[in-house]
Amino acid sequence: MATIRDYQAGEIVSVSLPFVHVLKKEFKGKNCDYCFVECKSNEFGKCGNCKKMYYCGKDCQKKDWNQHKLECKIYKENYDQLHTFRLTDDLFFRIMLRLNLYLKRNPKRWYEQHKFLYDNPSIYLADIKNLNLLSIYPDNLIHFRSFGYKYTWLNLEWDEKIMNLCYNIYWEYGLKIFDYKMQELGLGLYIAESQLTHSCFPCVTTMYNGIQLVMRATRSIRTFGKINVNYTRFSLDTRSLESRTELKIHYNYSCICEECDFVYGIDSMKKIPSFGLDLVSAFKSNDFEKLYEIYEKMISILNEIYVDYYLGSLLPKIIMLEIYANIHNDVKDLSVVELAKQLEIELPVGYNEIFENIYFNRDEKPHVSVMKALANVEFNVKN
Repeated sequence: MATIRDYQAGEIVSVSLPFVHVLKKEFKGKNCDYCFVECKSNEFGKCGNCKKMYYCGKDCQKKDWNQHKLECKIYKENYDQLHTFRLTDDLFFRIMLRLNLYLKRNPKRWYEQHKFLYDNPSIYLADIKNLNLLSIYPDNLIHFRSFGYKYTWLNLEWDEKIMNLCYNIYWEYGLKIFDYKMQELGLGLYIAESQLTHSCFPCVTTMYNGIQLVMRATRSIRTFGKINVNYTRFSLDTRSLESRTELKIHYNYSCICEECDFVYGIDSMKKIPSFGLDLVSAFKSNDFEKLYEIYEKMISILNEIYVDYYLGSLLPKIIMLEIYANIHNDVKDLSVVELAKQLEIELPVGYNEIFENIYFNRDEKPHVSVMKALANVEFNVKN
């Protein structure tokens, strides 16, 4: 997918809402089932019929009704069975149920337009359907068949052809939705993003503002340049590197790009996964000196490869500054940009407006404040 205008590093490229989405069970009663925003418990209203969905207001409940009304009766009449079969905890089952019911009741939705912000062409769900998605990958066949058994147990109509399509569409293009604290809130299907190509050096980074998927440019993108993402870190840029084998397993994609050869050919990159156990150990023991040392090593490696605007290289720097502020109380009154200058840590200059207004003497972690600002569509880097 190409753009028809220039974007500068840090600028918003796209903002999208999911076609379907579901909230994890452990966040019910804490976050809105529609917008995923965290609210006080006394601000929530339940679905008056099934009593299983929670909303932060009438507006969210109304927006969700187009899809929830199709599953509402099932939740009301079959909740005990759903709970017995542990399907209330099964996010994949719940989003498949919602997707199947929604498309079955609204076949025109196959041809609903979905596009990137500003300038990109429209994409239809039917475009995805017409791809080679008619057969289940052998490794997933048993998992798919289990859906048929569950539908039978619940006395739901099972259309194998439609469910086959729904299963493959979501398996291929479904995303995990995260909050500012990097907690996994739920699952969503974003149609327009399904057409993005893979690159080990993506030109966009992804984050979530509630259920909004916000994509920012990690470097300048020239007119007619391709917009691409790193599939292995599409849902959460801060996770450790996945191997080519995992890329093949999770996305049925074999990466042979020059960037991939470069990244996986760097000996120092192979050390990053090994930092994981050391980080866990240091966090558990509150050994901030050790944490700072580990992050310093990680960032030195990431700086060799990724640009400053890439979320996977930016957030470790912010966390490193947080750790330093925990060790040295005399710097807590400094802003992020001031402490970064003092420690000679380079941060993206396009985000200075954010960094100048975030301090270490607040209750909220600076990296959470940074994520909120970057995911907020009102803050945008301008040409």
